[in-house]
Parts: sequence; C-alpha cells; structure tokens
Amino acid sequence: MRHLREISTVVYIKLSYKKIKGRLGDLTKRGVALPEGWTLRDLYNERTPLYEKYAHFVFNCENDD
Repeated sequence: MRHLREISTVVYIKLSYKKIKGRLGDLTKRGVALPEGWTLRDLYNERTPLYEKYAHFVFNCENDD
C-alpha cells in the first residue's frame, strides 16, 4: 500500500460491509479472490484499515446508489 501511495493517487470509496456485500452478490462471478477459509467479512476487516490509512482521498458513498 505504501508503494501504491508513492506511485499513484489512492482513492477509497468508503462503504459499509452490508452495502458491499449487497452490491457484490455472487463473489465467484465477481472474481473476488479470498484466501482459503476466509469470508468476505474477513477481507473487509483486513482491508478497511489499510484503505483508511493510505488513501489520499476518501469518498463516503454509503448513501449513494
């Protein structure tokens, strides 16, 4: 993440877990890669702090369709 921040602009489109889960639908069809034994919640919990830490810009889209 540090490297990405150095070479580009990091934009975090912030959504709750509930919204992301609803928008993604079938994870397999969407191409979401999860480590064996992980859930979408595990991935969300791992990535959210990283996105918040390294983003140059954060857009809260919780109330957007």
